[in-house]
Amino acid sequence: MQNARPAKLLAVASTGEAGEQSNQILYCAAFSPALYQSPDGGTRVSMFSTCGGRFASLYEVSQPDVVSQSTVERDTATKCNTTPLSLRQCYRDADDGESYFACAFAGRGFGAPLEDKDSRFVDINADTPIMIQTERSKPANKRRKLILPFSESQTGAPLLCLAGKRGMIKVVDTRRRSLFFTLTGHGNDVNELKPCPSNEWLLLSASKDESIRLWNLRRAVCVAIFSGHHGHKSGVLSIDWHSSGTHFVSGGMDNTIKLWSLKSDAIKTAIERSEKIYPNGWGDGSDECFDPVSEQFPFYSSTNKVHTNYIDCVQFIGDLILSKSVENKVVLWRPIIESSGEETVYSKQLPSGIEYLWKFELEHCNNWLMKMSAKYHILALGNAKGKVNLWHMRGANLSRHPFRTLDTGTETSVRMVVFNPHGSQLVAVKDDSTVWLWEIL
Repeated sequence: MQNARPAKLLAVASTGEAGEQSNQILYCAAFSPALYQSPDGGTRVSMFSTCGGRFASLYEVSQPDVVSQSTVERDTATKCNTTPLSLRQCYRDADDGESYFACAFAGRGFGAPLEDKDSRFVDINADTPIMIQTERSKPANKRRKLILPFSESQTGAPLLCLAGKRGMIKVVDTRRRSLFFTLTGHGNDVNELKPCPSNEWLLLSASKDESIRLWNLRRAVCVAIFSGHHGHKSGVLSIDWHSSGTHFVSGGMDNTIKLWSLKSDAIKTAIERSEKIYPNGWGDGSDECFDPVSEQFPFYSSTNKVHTNYIDCVQFIGDLILSKSVENKVVLWRPIIESSGEETVYSKQLPSGIEYLWKFELEHCNNWLMKMSAKYHILALGNAKGKVNLWHMRGANLSRHPFRTLDTGTETSVRMVVFNPHGSQLVAVKDDSTVWLWEIL
């Protein structure tokens, strides 16, 4: 194809080299939104995290130099002699029964290490993962002393948020290399985490308990719960923010896709109140408590008009929606909403009209919890045969079939792919514990 963009394999890493992490399915990968300067003061680097089992790893990626379009394409599954990918930190949950399904970067940590006896720096390598263990015995007033300065400083690295089978969200300060606090409230697995694009302190979580929760990481409180009367009737598998940060989309095991708004007076007031509350009530007998808003009415629901099976991945493309189901298809479509817009609908019938725009043909992609990524008009998605397919998403190159297929060499499922914030690199994580990095030229 004339305008097909080549992809160059930059690196392959195996978390199996980290001993106990071997044979762990890697469910998720997420890039940090920030770029950092390398220790030598030259190369810019980015960070991304992966998670699976009770482990999470943090990788550093050197940003590629400008490469001409004549660069030789390299799609084969061979390791590069010089790799821009290096494992920087590794975390292990103290709970043997934990299994992480989701990771994300949100909020900000400290700009410098704390001078505190409980905040120790250690040399990190793959053979000595850092233990993540909630210290419930730590006095609440001491925890408040830690979180309050932290919440007022926005100069540090983004916090790493991890969640999975236990339903708790572990918030890790990667600068201090320790668990900072734990968010509790969900009653079952947490399947996805998404930071707000317009407010880095707001985080959404989607759970098997049929709810979505909005958290304020600055104050460690739950702001709102989206579930109930017109909410999902089974587990929520995927969520994504609109670029405006004013609403989000969700998809789940009830085969429906719903749109939720943050524009109601109740939610806007709750967000404002959550910025002012002190994180009391952490076991010190304080009466101060923050009650989250309960939102039971999305402003749109697709019923089963788009998909007739589990919807395990949804993503906004501008005002359009890209959704994937375990029925081997990805659909690009537009929700048809009345002129009343995102105002809460209290009627018995929610808007549910759709306008089909395009269907992308898939093969070997009927396993659930296989996540896609779209950036700068390129759609990427892995399958159960170890392939990563790329599709064009606009213009004359729009096609139902992929314009390029990247091969990982083994027929083990590619569980998730994700572009870096600039769309220049693509990471894939697999069921065989390997991490793959390509440069999109």
